[in-house]
Amino acid sequence: MLGNHVLFAADEIRGALSPEFSAASPKSDDAAYEVEHHVERLITQPTLSEQRAYLDKLDVETFRRVVRTYINIVENNLYESTEVRH
Repeated sequence: MLGNHVLFAADEIRGALSPEFSAASPKSDDAAYEVEHHVERLITQPTLSEQRAYLDKLDVETFRRVVRTYINIVENNLYESTEVRH
């Protein structure tokens, strides 16, 4: 919520959420399912260092798509946990 993340560096988040990457990313359901298993494997890693090691093995595009998906999940959980909506 404060713009800091223990797993992703600020520049990695900026790169994944950049308009340029968003425009170039596939928008299909298939594209979303392609990174689903990476997110699942990421969250099952027992330590932060093992999560980071898993991410380091991904190519740049897949890494950015995993970051986008992860951030989207966190954002949706925050949204759903609040009662006040404008």
